[in-house]
Amino acid sequence: MDLRQLVEQNSLQDALSDLKTLGRHWFTEARPAAYMLETLVKERGHNAILLSLPPDWEYVLVLTDQSLDEVEKIAKARAIQHEEGVPASDQLK
Repeated sequence: MDLRQLVEQNSLQDALSDLKTLGRHWFTEARPAAYMLETLVKERGHNAILLSLPPDWEYVLVLTDQSLDEVEKIAKARAIQHEEGVPASDQLK
């Protein structure tokens, strides 16, 4: 199975769902998978950009009409939650 198939199978549906409901999707896989996910999302007609934000440098796909200030605030809150031991699945989205 190649990278495209792995990302389609394991990550794409969650990303599309989050983009639809939240306008963003946090992604903790390796860089090649993050870029592939961005490609797949764009191929499906979404205007999204891939960012890697401090302080933890997590990847986040963001629809271009979303507030980057809000996403940066969430990134900081997620870092605090990570330090406190909150599982990634329970962190702010």
